[in-house]
Amino acid sequence: MIKEDYIGPEMSGILERRSPEWIMNMILNPIQMLEEDSIAIELLERYNFEYMYNQNLLEEEAREILEYFRIID
Repeated sequence: MIKEDYIGPEMSGILERRSPEWIMNMILNPIQMLEEDSIAIELLERYNFEYMYNQNLLEEEAREILEYFRIID
């Protein structure tokens, strides 16, 4: 669900709400972000979802996801 909240915030417009660095950190270091970042902690509480487990993606793969976010807007 790109343009609506479902099990998390909508993906559409994510680059208007979060910096590319924040998104990359969330993709590459989700456990650390969910323990230390106030925005990530708030989202975890708001959507009552389980921790996003580390997918062990390469930085290049995370950049491809970030680029996907750029084109869905």
